[in-house]
Amino acid sequence: MGSKLCLESTVGKGSRFYFTLKLPLAVGAVADEKSHTLDRKVLHLAKGFKVKALIVDDVQENRDVLSAILEGVGIETETAINGKEGLEKLPEVLPDVIFLDMRMPVLDGEETLKEIHKIYGSNRFKIIAYTAFAFDHLEENYRKLGCHGYISKPFLSEKIFEVLNGLLNVEFDYEEESDSQEFSFENVLIPDELLLEIKTTAKSYNISKLETLFEELDKLDGDSKGLAQILGNYLNNYDIDGMLEVLEKIKTKV
Repeated sequence: MGSKLCLESTVGKGSRFYFTLKLPLAVGAVADEKSHTLDRKVLHLAKGFKVKALIVDDVQENRDVLSAILEGVGIETETAINGKEGLEKLPEVLPDVIFLDMRMPVLDGEETLKEIHKIYGSNRFKIIAYTAFAFDHLEENYRKLGCHGYISKPFLSEKIFEVLNGLLNVEFDYEEESDSQEFSFENVLIPDELLLEIKTTAKSYNISKLETLFEELDKLDGDSKGLAQILGNYLNNYDIDGMLEVLEKIKTKV
């Protein structure tokens, strides 16, 4: 499929396998006014709206990323490491929405979902299922099981907010539309080495390293601070393609 499988491995910590695929745009996709609004960066929940979420996932990195996205806009979060712990925390937390990983040890997502429905009924909590695979038939299957929404990993903040908007009828405050198209790249000159490292890191979807590189970029002269902010906005929305398009406009200096 025109890609390659990559590996990063650290003794005693584990290994990370990853790949990137270039896929064609969906045919017949039409952007409506609502989707255009959600394309803008969400700043926080609108005044008067409160949301409490319970994240049930056995992988700490997934819990941390999802918590960061939700807490970043003012959503209160609690976490559980598996379905059993999630069920134990439910009467204490009483969340508005449950983010439920469908593949877990001890008590997986489907079993947890059945227990929630058995104890609380099918509509007491809004339940958003998620997996590492984005297939239409999975979403359909989970909805038949009683889930109210579905997202896939890696998490896309705009998709998460779109699902929350649909399920909870919450409103958000958005950043004003002053994106990279209005930004002048004329005075942005960064070392070739740094630019190459940012591009390479972006293509490998190494989020934590990108954050470190943007901090380094923010310390440079000229309009680098503005560029760091623009790239950071793309990172917050996990829009790597958009980030790479911006990076192609940058001149380098030795």
